[in-house]
Amino acid sequence: MTIEERKERTRMMLTEAAAELFVMKGFDQTTVEEIAQAAGISPRTFFRYFATKDEVVMSFLWLKVDKLLGSLAVRPKEEELLESVQVVFRSSEADGNVERDRQLLRLLATTPSLRARWLIDGWESAVRLRPIIAERLGTEVTHPRVALIANTLFMVAETVLDRWSVEGGDFVDELVAALVLINRGGVFSLGDSPT
Repeated sequence: MTIEERKERTRMMLTEAAAELFVMKGFDQTTVEEIAQAAGISPRTFFRYFATKDEVVMSFLWLKVDKLLGSLAVRPKEEELLESVQVVFRSSEADGNVERDRQLLRLLATTPSLRARWLIDGWESAVRLRPIIAERLGTEVTHPRVALIANTLFMVAETVLDRWSVEGGDFVDELVAALVLINRGGVFSLGDSPT
């Protein structure tokens, strides 16, 4: 195993351990020392990877976002955007611990420091989504419609995730239903549109 692979494995062990502890004990009640111990490392090693507890929980969530964006980028360009979103989110459910993820999102909603970071960093995801949307539209990333679609997808997902974290249910079905409702005005259609 290379040094980089070991570092990535340690990072993943820390994020997994932190996620489990945060869900079990709560964010504020979990210490860095407990996270390090659960991951089988020293607190000093924890700080080589993350400066704060906030970073470790956000890292866990952004790894999921990275995977979603990567999966969306490789979907067939001729596929309807809503279908691509549905397939990508449905496959992400199969890859993880859905209940733990739901509880982590609830933690985000109820921990002010995490909530603020999630919303601020979330806009970066919308910006990172723009090149994927632009390629599907066959236009420049600076086209206004690209930002409209990316920002709308982010805000709808954020809204549905907030509700899902509290009420449960089928997140993907609720997301698609919300996107279909918004798309009645043609927001997500990839055909010609006014600027």
